[in-house]
Amino acid sequence: MQTRIVYSTIDVSVQAETSGAPVEPTPASQLVSVWRAASHALGQFTVGLIAVALWLVVFLPYALVLAAIGWMVYRAHAIRVSRSMQ
Repeated sequence: MQTRIVYSTIDVSVQAETSGAPVEPTPASQLVSVWRAASHALGQFTVGLIAVALWLVVFLPYALVLAAIGWMVYRAHAIRVSRSMQ
């Protein structure tokens, strides 16, 4: 019994439901849809702003170090230029 295998065929037929006419959304449902989309967009914008703020907080020390190095290079160059003009 364990070595016997039985094969059979299964036929499946799938059809989509057909609708008679497209349903026109009501003005109230359109307004609700727009309200939900706007609320979602506002939430995503807020999350984006917070994400940018967090990135700035994380990378601010590096920016400050680069700004300090740039300022020192600028000051050293300005001192050299002012000494050469005297």
